[in-house]
Amino acid sequence: IDIQTRSSRRSRFSLRSRFSLRYFRNLLLVGVTGSIPVLWIFYPLQSAIQMTRPSPNQVCCVTPADAGLAYETVTLVAEDQVGMPGWYIPSHNSSVIILLHGYGGNRLWTLHYAEMLARHGYGALLYDQRASGESQGDKRSYGWQDAGDFEAAVQYLRSRDDIDPERIGILGCSTGAEIAIAAAARFGEIGAVVADAPFAPTLKDISTPVTVQDWLTLGISPLFYQYIEWLSGVSPEKPLSQAVQEISPRPLLLISTGGDYEKRQADMYYNLAGEPKTHWNIPEAYHCGGPEARYDEYEQRITTFFDQAFQTLPEGEVSIPMEDGVMLSGEIHGKGLPAVILANGGGGYQEQWQPLIERLTRGGYTVLTFDYRGSGRSGGEAGNLAGDMAEVVKFMRWHGYGQIVCMGASMGGASCTLAAHEPGIAGLVLISSVMPAGFHSQDRVTFDGVEYPVLFMVSANDPLITGMQQVYDEVTMPRDFVTYTGGAHGTALLYGEHSEEVIARIMKYMESLEQDLRK
Repeated sequence: IDIQTRSSRRSRFSLRSRFSLRYFRNLLLVGVTGSIPVLWIFYPLQSAIQMTRPSPNQVCCVTPADAGLAYETVTLVAEDQVGMPGWYIPSHNSSVIILLHGYGGNRLWTLHYAEMLARHGYGALLYDQRASGESQGDKRSYGWQDAGDFEAAVQYLRSRDDIDPERIGILGCSTGAEIAIAAAARFGEIGAVVADAPFAPTLKDISTPVTVQDWLTLGISPLFYQYIEWLSGVSPEKPLSQAVQEISPRPLLLISTGGDYEKRQADMYYNLAGEPKTHWNIPEAYHCGGPEARYDEYEQRITTFFDQAFQTLPEGEVSIPMEDGVMLSGEIHGKGLPAVILANGGGGYQEQWQPLIERLTRGGYTVLTFDYRGSGRSGGEAGNLAGDMAEVVKFMRWHGYGQIVCMGASMGGASCTLAAHEPGIAGLVLISSVMPAGFHSQDRVTFDGVEYPVLFMVSANDPLITGMQQVYDEVTMPRDFVTYTGGAHGTALLYGEHSEEVIARIMKYMESLEQDLRK
């Protein structure tokens, strides 16, 4: 009996144990399975609620004055009358950079950028984005509405006498970087963009998932973005991956930290953007921590970027890099827009343009002269005329000259003609120009689609007049053909009996073109 009793007890215990284990296992399975949809629905909802709530915080207790900078307190007013307080640090070089803080921050988060820029003469506008810092507003929208608020900043800067409206840049970090890209796509007044650590403000901006965390994030992202839209009442105007493509030909500097997600996002935007563009990765830094990791280099990078973008090439000698490493010798004269590239004839040298250089610089234009490879002070062996001119044009565009007139004499006219479709070319002046092969037949393609005006100039006894006249008759863009008595060729027209007449006609062309470009 005792044996049977003990056996029965063991049996009942075993049954209870198996039942208990099965019960708790099933309960756990049900709990985990049931929690997945709960987490999938409510986690992005909770995140979206946090992201759309206002983030008021006091701007205390530092001002630009603590860094030795003069400043003015300003209040920008958005279209819906939301007030956004900020600081303006006056410019000493006619250029200003608008600084945008990260999500939920305030203008103090960008004060270190302002200090860097001020040391190089740049003005800065720092302000609290709507519903952040000390700004008004009852909700945030993940940066979607802030790009529109940017118009208030542009209007304020237009009213200032110390600012050239063509020298406005923007720098933002994190969400501020996303707003910077979106604003640049929307407002043509923005001449250069630094975007430090932009992430994915819309579902279409998420880069290809690589890690488990990437895939988990992607799984909840559709609901997260939908919740943001519902809670804020705002929809994104366009994906950032589309906006970044609309910045070119204005220069873009992307900055990222680490070697994982943030870098991959920056790589994606870089691949989508047009030229000129740069991606600088700081592997040892954290999100928006580039200035802390490499303060001096960060300052040098952003100020050099804006210097190049805003035509701060100093007058004097410059070296123009070619794609194969050869350096061309050039010289910058004067300051102003549009810029003019003067291309010599074969065997010529840049000093031959001196009479025209003096008149153009007095007229308020930037002039670049240069020696072709293998001539004058330039290195390399002669050749690759078209490729070199394309690189010269690119050099000027990279330094912020988005409107360029190419004036060429003899073979220089041929190189200008071959550059007719290069981005940034806004006009051509062809003096005693050699016409590239294919221009005298039905195979010509170089001028197809050109809509800007072209000025043809040649002496009546110059052997090249026939080819120039034939091209002039075949093309359809606005054009003018001017002849002069005698046989002076190329830059010799600037010194002969018709010199004043020739230079005056070129200046008339420039004034007319400048009016067209302003329209």
